[in-house]
Amino acid sequence: MYLHSLTLYNQGSGADGDVKDVQLIAQDGTVLATAQQSGKNVVFSLSSSPYFIDKGQTKDFTIKAKIVNGAARTVNYVVYNDYDIDLRGSATGVSILPTAASNSNDTSFPVGNGYNIQTIGSGT
Repeated sequence: MYLHSLTLYNQGSGADGDVKDVQLIAQDGTVLATAQQSGKNVVFSLSSSPYFIDKGQTKDFTIKAKIVNGAARTVNYVVYNDYDIDLRGSATGVSILPTAASNSNDTSFPVGNGYNIQTIGSGT
């Protein structure tokens, strides 16, 4: 299947101007997409070069962002809904709705809620 896009929602208190250049990074360190937070959402579009995930494989992705403002605010990116992940079959192009894993901390959407919270410190 191919990952065409991923939308993350900042469940934390950080505003759009507190972070910039949010990156979606593959397991091998390749930056797949860079996006800006807008309306507390970050939309990674991979439509020009979708990311392939072979049958039977799982992939972990890393999210990195530049913190530019917002002392004492938090950033907590979550996958809010199943349709925020645009996966399509490689042979058919038909969309696939993912489910939250029953063997993880997140058994329902939003995935990532309460985990990986980053508090922005003060400084320059």
